[in-house]
Amino acid sequence: MTTASDRALSDVRGAVYVPARAFNAYQFWEAYDPDETERDFRLAKRLNRDALRLFLSYEYWFDAPEAMERRVDNLLSTAEEEGLRIVPILFESAGEEPTRERRRDRDPHTACAVRSPSHDVINDESRWSGRDDGRGSGDGDDRDGGVLSEAKRALGLGDDATHAEEGRDGDDRFGRRAGGPREYVEWFVDRYGDDDALLALEIMNEPGDWDRRLKFARRMLRVADDNRADVPLTMGCKGLRYNALYDDPELDVFQFHLNLPPTAKKMEERMQNAREFADDHGRPVWLTEWQRTRKEPPNKFLPNYASLAGTIRDGPVDGDFFWSLMLKPAYLPDQREKGRINGVFHRDGSVYSGVDARALAGDDSAEFEERRRQPSWLPADLTRAETD
Repeated sequence: MTTASDRALSDVRGAVYVPARAFNAYQFWEAYDPDETERDFRLAKRLNRDALRLFLSYEYWFDAPEAMERRVDNLLSTAEEEGLRIVPILFESAGEEPTRERRRDRDPHTACAVRSPSHDVINDESRWSGRDDGRGSGDGDDRDGGVLSEAKRALGLGDDATHAEEGRDGDDRFGRRAGGPREYVEWFVDRYGDDDALLALEIMNEPGDWDRRLKFARRMLRVADDNRADVPLTMGCKGLRYNALYDDPELDVFQFHLNLPPTAKKMEERMQNAREFADDHGRPVWLTEWQRTRKEPPNKFLPNYASLAGTIRDGPVDGDFFWSLMLKPAYLPDQREKGRINGVFHRDGSVYSGVDARALAGDDSAEFEERRRQPSWLPADLTRAETD
């Protein structure tokens, strides 16, 4: 079922959104703040952005499905009020294993992205569903009843898994108990598949071609397709060729990532290749992660969106999402160790670079308060980059 024609999937100008002080998706949703969401979404509109790509959290949904639902409800309602469309990401391949300690680590020196689900889950197909139907959790003889115990083990939580504040929620609004990734996908698509605030639904960020993870991503794509209303489905493919790995169903929107091209010319070439590839398959194509050129001065570890913004705005792709809306230390461990920071807005609404903000907004006359400093809440030694 192809639904790409049902929604406007071209002329998309977006950003990747992670709250300023969240280091991973679990923290995003555990510490979700409606006021912060409203404030940040309004900042996106100041850059003339009409879409945000953001991470959901299977692990937080497992811990507190009812709380997760309330928070997603609020986020989508806020997006609609502010004139933004959302591309939620169900699963994440990048980062460290999602242990409880890593999910809740807020030390700026060590906290980072966590993958979702864990490699243990990816490697064990019996954990992909919490159902006791021969594809799921087993014989049901566990102390909690098979669904919960198996799902807890799948997440490495043990039998004492409780949500820190609310305790674990019970059955969801569809009468299901939170369990495996399959139930998580069904929950999201059942509740939000026809929500006007959704631009598309991304199954996984950068699944690549590792056979086990590819099989998992294909299975979850099929589950979403079987249960959706009209929301277009997409995959966070790092390279263009990976989009063609999905044919049951095919993707409604193609993606590719190019965070740090050496030059603007290289970005032009990659966008043209993407246009030709997408046209051959009859699909729209988005550049869903980009930051800056690697070779431009003054410092390659600091934001420089102006080095690419004009090139991308004039390019042939159907949409773009820059990384990231909020100024923060790098998302991935290796980039964090290099001292990279990226983003546009401080939490108070000032910008790291007025030149970048105007380039992203496509408006040379736009006014922004500039504060060319790393975020005030970060330790001074976190980045080796000079910010003065």
